[in-house]
Amino acid sequence: MLPNELYQKFTQILPDRKLPKPEQYLYTKWLRYYWDFCHKYHHNPLIPTSLSLFLSKLQEKKQSVQQQNQAKFAIGLLYD
Repeated sequence: MLPNELYQKFTQILPDRKLPKPEQYLYTKWLRYYWDFCHKYHHNPLIPTSLSLFLSKLQEKKQSVQQQNQAKFAIGLLYD
């Protein structure tokens, strides 16, 4: 589960990016998945090297390239 403060900040920046509501939901979902993945496998979610590990896991789970790109974009927003 995302910390409330992080969730609040993340959901505040999404409208600033002029993203449609359905995409905002998807990006928030991917951030939650990433956060859970990092905690489950003991990776620091705030360092970019964890992203490549997460994307590898998505490939392993047969997630589409589009889904991997959505996740990459969402997590990139976290790092910004």
